[in-house]
Formats: sequence, C-alpha cells, structure tokens
Amino acid sequence: MRYCFDDIIGYKEEKEELKVMALALNRMAENPKSNSYCPRGLLLAGEPGLGKTLFAKTLIDEVSLPTYSIDGTALAGSLGDICRKIKSVFRKAKRNKAAIVFIDEVGRITTNASYHGFESDTSRTVLSCLLTNMEGIEGNKGIFVIMTANDPDSLDPALIRPGRIDKIINFYPPTLEDREELFQRFFAMSPEFNGISCGNMFDCKVLAKKTEGFSCAAIKSLVAEVGLMLSSGMVEGSKKVGEGLYDANLTKTFLDRIFYALGVKKTTTVGMPKDALRRTVVHEIGHAILKHAVDGKWSDIVINSANKGSVGGLTHFVVGDWEDPYATKEKVVADISVCLAGRAAEETFMGNPSSGCSQDISDAKNEINGAIAAGLFGFEALNCYPFDDMGCPEQVERKRLTVFRSVMKKAYAMAMDKLSEPESLYIENAAEGILLGKMMISAEEMERIEKDFKAGNKAGCKTINTDDMAKPKPIAKTGAEETK
Repeated sequence: MRYCFDDIIGYKEEKEELKVMALALNRMAENPKSNSYCPRGLLLAGEPGLGKTLFAKTLIDEVSLPTYSIDGTALAGSLGDICRKIKSVFRKAKRNKAAIVFIDEVGRITTNASYHGFESDTSRTVLSCLLTNMEGIEGNKGIFVIMTANDPDSLDPALIRPGRIDKIINFYPPTLEDREELFQRFFAMSPEFNGISCGNMFDCKVLAKKTEGFSCAAIKSLVAEVGLMLSSGMVEGSKKVGEGLYDANLTKTFLDRIFYALGVKKTTTVGMPKDALRRTVVHEIGHAILKHAVDGKWSDIVINSANKGSVGGLTHFVVGDWEDPYATKEKVVADISVCLAGRAAEETFMGNPSSGCSQDISDAKNEINGAIAAGLFGFEALNCYPFDDMGCPEQVERKRLTVFRSVMKKAYAMAMDKLSEPESLYIENAAEGILLGKMMISAEEMERIEKDFKAGNKAGCKTINTDDMAKPKPIAKTGAEETK
C-alpha cells in the first residue's frame, strides 16, 4: 500500500519539512553528483505510537528510490554478525546511483555512553561500523539515511551531527483538533459503527478532550476495541435491532476504556467497605472541585477497586493542548491546594483525614521543591545560594523548611475555604450520590450539577442537605512566616 502526505491527519509543519526533503531527494535521484542541496540523513524522533515509521514509509513512497532497511530490533547475534549485516545493506545501496537506507529504532543499535552512564565494547564497535558505512573515506553521496528513534537524547552525538543527519524532526502527541479528526476517520473506517442508531454515537469532540496525550496508535486501538465490544454484544445497555444495526449508548464504554488505559483496571464495589468507598469518593470530588476553582475546568472521576481489596480513585484532569510553563507564587499555591484538596475534603466531609493522602502530600512537596529550585519564594540565586557556597547550607535548609510550612498551610487553608462554600457542599453531595451508584462521573455531569445549583439559587427551589456531613473545622492560626 502506497502512502501520501495528504492522507495523514495533522502534523502540518512536519509534513511541510518532509515535502522539502522529498523534493531534494528527487533531485538527487536525477543527478546524484549535482552541486544542488543534497541532504545526507533524516532522524524522526518521538514517543512510540506517533507514526514515525508511517512518515518514513510515506517519504520513501514519495521519492520511489531503491530502499534497503535495517531493523534495530532484528540485529541479533554476535558482534561480527551485526557488523556484517550493516555492511551488507550499505554495499547493496552503493550499487545504485541513488538509494535510501532506512534504520528503524536506531536506539537499539547505538546509544550515547553518557546517557546511560556506561558504554560497552559492542556498542562502540557497532557505532564505528555504522559511521564508517554512512560516510567512509570514499563518500556515499548517493545514499540517503532515514532513522527513527524514541529518544534522540540517547543517541551518540557523532551519529546525528550535521553532515550525517541534516534534519531532525520531533513528533508530539496529536492536538485536540487532530484527535477529533482521528476519531472521525477511525469511526468511518470501522464497519462496527455503521449501524449505530442516530444520536447514540459518542461525540468526537468530547472524546478528543478526554484523550489528551493519547498517541495516534492509542486512539486507533481504543476505537477498534470498543467496536469489537459492540459487535460482540458486550456494550452495557446495547441491543441488536437488525442485521448490523445496534441501539447502544457508547458513553460509559468509551469512558471505561479510556480510564483503563490510564490505569484504572477495575470498577466494582463488590467486597468494598462502605466507609472506604465513601472516603475515596469524597477525596476525589475534593480534587475536582479545587481544580475547577483554579482553572475553571471540571474533571472526570472514576473509582477503582484493586484486586486485594484496597480502594483507589482517579480524577482525570484535562489541561488542554497548551499549558502555561511559567509558574508564579500564586499559581504554585493554587496547584498545591489542588494536591491537598483530597485531604481537605476528607476532613470537611468525613471528620478526619486518612493515610490515603500520603501521595498527595508527596506531590505537593515536589511542587514546592520545584518552585524553590526555579527561584521562587525568596530563593533567588543572589539571595540564598551564596550561603551554600560559603559553607552555610543550614541557613538554606532553615529557610526552605520555613517556606515549605508556610506554603502548605496557605494552600490547605485555601482548599478548606473553597470546600466550605455552599456551592461546593451542594456539588459534593450531588456528585457523591452519583459516584456511589455507578463508580464514575464525567466532567459534563459535574458541569450540569454546577448549573443546577446556580439555577436553584435563583429560583429558590433547591436546598442543600448537609446533615450527614461533618462540619468544616477552622484552620488554626500559626505564627508561620507569610510568603512574600
């Protein structure tokens, strides 16, 4: 099957770069000895599943040059066998006036010694063999090398320097718009979804929002898996109404599969103590309420029952395709309040927190340490670091501890204040009822609960039942230093 750049969804800039490379390769194919721009190599880098090999195949199809491949994962055996395989491929390529050598997963063959902290004799010899065959004393002007790698930082600099690799193109997970188009494309390609009754098809925009960070391959696998479940009658509430026709609501099934990919393997209440289940529900709702207070976005919540009877939950934050990389003191405190919101919710609605908050406290500590390392909270380079250089690290540690206590107390007070508001009490009560019933609540349902509260306040027809909720405890005032 031949591929075309226009058939690939998204990656506009990357496709433009590859089209320039294809134009240069076509010129090289016509006259390898011309003085026009003639690239020597290309590296496609990125996480697994982003289509690096697909783009390499598409470039090869656009050029139609003789292609010889080296699969990094298939190079096995003794050192002599590996070098002979590499030499054999380049020897065959030299017989043509112009050819392509495609090396898939080049990181399997050679790595940067400093990246792993050690270097074996085998990797040094393989690298030397590859470099010699790529350039050599005779020169290989008619050979163009295409490589793919998951982590370009792990490759030896001698391999990817200009003159050997003229272009490095990095691939990233698809954007929101690209994910939406990918779902539409995969739905159209899957015959299982052709017979879904009108109105029950899952909205591609909603799916795209909930699969942030998913690769192209992961999205394709998700659609294929749900399609197989649908055709096999495994979708909850589905029924067959004719040959190839189904009446099914795919919302819960897609959410189940997305959360499964995120690490939630089991959603059942069988054998779970009621107190532990409610504590988990309250904990996760607290995270969702504070996250909405910080950035105005609701999150999906799913409750997970592990195999050994322990209970866990997941609040799936959706931050968007672009997140502000610049942190301020206010932003750090707000993010830490989200980390501590689960503990604050347990204290507010259960009366006392539990040991299940240990990971949240660890995350908050890492946030503060990162902010201090970035020069926030009075740790500017000219202010505190010289003490360490002069042999006074205890002063730095004393200030670090003071800042840590102050920021944690301020963030926790922020979380407690927010959870004590009437709107938060109403949302927690309503969301808790839904989660205890079906172990899952979507961001859209959380948004509807918020709208119901606001509409009820205006109409005066909604009341908040908080009789079974523990009253929030006031934050004890301390003499901790306020962050400046």
